[in-house]
Amino acid sequence: MSNEQGDMETRPFRMSDKSLILSLLIDSYQKEPELIDYFHGSWESLVKSKFKRRELAKRNGFLSIVNDKAIGFIAWDAETMPGIIKICHNCIIESAKGLGLGRNQLRLAMGQILELRPKAIIANTGTIDFFEPARRMYESFGFRKAGIVAGGGSPMPAIIQYEYEIFRAGGNS
Repeated sequence: MSNEQGDMETRPFRMSDKSLILSLLIDSYQKEPELIDYFHGSWESLVKSKFKRRELAKRNGFLSIVNDKAIGFIAWDAETMPGIIKICHNCIIESAKGLGLGRNQLRLAMGQILELRPKAIIANTGTIDFFEPARRMYESFGFRKAGIVAGGGSPMPAIIQYEYEIFRAGGNS
């Protein structure tokens, strides 16, 4: 796999992607099996919520594909909080980590999200070492730490909340 921007393609989610999404999540967390157990229920909820309506699946994220293979996905929620879009998952499989593909995926997603003209974009990630690359990536994109909240104990003791504020001409945020 390459990290050059032209090598990654994206496609909207399809209703048939439910099991693929779960398998990508499990693969991306394979080095931290206790996190797979911890998050599995919320992953199933994500799949159910994102795929309950075809149009919702198509406009709230995409699969990332390299060499005709799904290597990750990003999903966001533009429905729950007016004016605020929450990045729910930003997932890259283990074999594709460290190649710049996660950055490219986030860059492409930010382009689509900003077209929706939100006031802010939020993302959460963990405080444990496993999530350090995600924290660095969000911060490099201009997300700022908005707070730290308690997680559910071990293996997720705390969650960092990030926010990306959008400022528009005329002083409106």
